[in-house]
Amino acid sequence: MYADSNSPHHMTILTLDNISKLLCDKVFGPEHDHPLELEEIGKEIA
Repeated sequence: MYADSNSPHHMTILTLDNISKLLCDKVFGPEHDHPLELEEIGKEIA
């Protein structure tokens, strides 16, 4: 009822850097730095 099939939302594929940033923002918050030792495991999760 609320969807408009005439105006679809086009999404782009996220890069590994964008996925990693999104994950960090969700886990640590956008205002906080993340521990560097967790960066590699974060990329594996992403």
